[in-house]
Amino acid sequence: MFKIAYVASSRADYGIVRNYLKKLNSDKEIKLDILVTGSLLQKKYGESYHIIESDNLNIVKKVNANIENTNNSCIINSMSIVLKEFGSFFEKHHYDLVIVLGDRYEIFSAVTAAAMNKIKLLHIHGGEITLGNYDDFIRHSISKMSLYHFTSTEEYRKRVIQLGEIPENVFNI
Repeated sequence: MFKIAYVASSRADYGIVRNYLKKLNSDKEIKLDILVTGSLLQKKYGESYHIIESDNLNIVKKVNANIENTNNSCIINSMSIVLKEFGSFFEKHHYDLVIVLGDRYEIFSAVTAAAMNKIKLLHIHGGEITLGNYDDFIRHSISKMSLYHFTSTEEYRKRVIQLGEIPENVFNI
């Protein structure tokens, strides 16, 4: 049995991979777990994790990071909560692969925790560029910690390879 976890942090990232996760979940050779953090758990954003539950996917971990984007201190506090909680979780729960999407700071913290526990990572949507924000260095850092990459264009695939990633592990899907 191949154990995979997907870290979900927002309706936006879950919506992009929803059908992919359902397909993985239907495979008898795969045990898929969902790990939830970010705005999916926030009351002010509608506690959207219920969408995942309604899709009959197995949420095994919820990390409420008290998402507040009002200043860097709040963001760093949220990041530290996610890093600590997922660090402890990954020490006790081994996965063959952890899948993440995007460039959110809470995803960065979850990826760091997985990487420190020597868990292989698949990063979806690497190589993209966001001007005027810190998303770029977070996205590129996630790519550097990941072994596998699914990009959305050939240009982004090439950018991930330029970051030094193994070309055979970078797929334009």
